Amino acid sequence: MRRLLVVPLVLSIGLAGCSQSTTNARTIQKSMEPTIRSGEYIRVDVHAYDTSDPQVGDIVSLRAPANVQWERCAVRLRRDQPCRSSAPELTDQHLIKRIVAGPGQRVSINKDGRARVDGVLQDEPFIIPCTRFDLCRLARPMRVAPEQYFVLGDNRPYSSDSRYWGPVPIAAIEGAVTPPDPSRR
Repeated sequence: MRRLLVVPLVLSIGLAGCSQSTTNARTIQKSMEPTIRSGEYIRVDVHAYDTSDPQVGDIVSLRAPANVQWERCAVRLRRDQPCRSSAPELTDQHLIKRIVAGPGQRVSINKDGRARVDGVLQDEPFIIPCTRFDLCRLARPMRVAPEQYFVLGDNRPYSSDSRYWGPVPIAAIEGAVTPPDPSRR
């Protein structure tokens, strides 16, 4: 089973150079289901991290690192070694992901796709779990480097994310995402 490699986020107005604090965007990716469904509108607060850092649990809009389209690490790895960082170059593709670990934290991913951060299995009732361990697993724990974030999609078997291309630099994060109200679906 192959996941969709990279699907751009279609924006109703561009994020770059935006003087408003929030912008509306329409998603066309399934990696954040069931939290955000394909075709739903979200709000992106482009100034959310002007005075504070992103936090674990935040859903963010980010510019995709250059190696995302190949779904592999930007550097050569030994067998079973996790990718410690993504490519430093950023593309014009926009992704929506959830931060599961921040700078200095140790992260691994169980065979069902659930994150273990600093040895603690995270309570993630919002995810779609994996049914095949080879799709989701990041068995060897890794420590997230300074000023980087480990991001995952909530649809773990479908998402291309930090399990494959490594943590993203803080410079890639464009803003905080407010998902649609589920009661309005």
